[in-house]
Amino acid sequence: MKDFLEKLITLVPAYFSDLLNLMSGPKRFARSRLSGKALSMEGPLRFIGVSFMISWIIKAPLNRLDPIIELGTDGAFVLAYVALYGGALCLAWRIVGGKGGLKQFFAIHFYYAGILLLIMACFYLAAMGLLRALDPLLYRDLYAAAYSGSLPSFVLQDLDRLWQSQGYRFSLILQILGFGSMLGWIVVGWGAYRKLSRLTRVRSVLAGALFLLFCLPIAAFTFLIANALVK
Repeated sequence: MKDFLEKLITLVPAYFSDLLNLMSGPKRFARSRLSGKALSMEGPLRFIGVSFMISWIIKAPLNRLDPIIELGTDGAFVLAYVALYGGALCLAWRIVGGKGGLKQFFAIHFYYAGILLLIMACFYLAAMGLLRALDPLLYRDLYAAAYSGSLPSFVLQDLDRLWQSQGYRFSLILQILGFGSMLGWIVVGWGAYRKLSRLTRVRSVLAGALFLLFCLPIAAFTFLIANALVK
């Protein structure tokens, strides 16, 4: 574990350089990375890998299991849903006539997904921290249900308790802001896929609608996996 963390630290300077350039101009960044004749997947994979580790460290104070076990299960889970969403993205663009190569699509997807992991982790920590501060009893019961795999039934049975909790209502606002930020990031960077596919804005909108449609079963499937992993 120590050697792994030392290796991670050596990647940090290059990672934050990519992070700043990516956030300041996602479409320009993607265009510059795809302009070379021989596209390497090392950069995109390194970026999403470091993003995952940073996001995992951000959420680590809320973990209850052994860190090694938690890291392994979280890593496998993130790998699965990033691959699934990447496949849905490529399929949506292919249906509307996109011409970009699979490697180019996934290169952009890994960079963008890395940002989404960071946004998700920050808002998740903020929302759960707020709930813990304002309603520690509900926070304890929610986490007990989550780690026993019974979160859906807990939410359905205690809806009144949730809505009556000021802490939960405030944390829900943060969660909504987090999802809004993630959606905003996708919209801002969506043009990179359109440039890669060499399609009109109308077809780009159609691809976006298809992608959202494909996301629904993936979200349901990944939720079932996540619920199973904590049992």
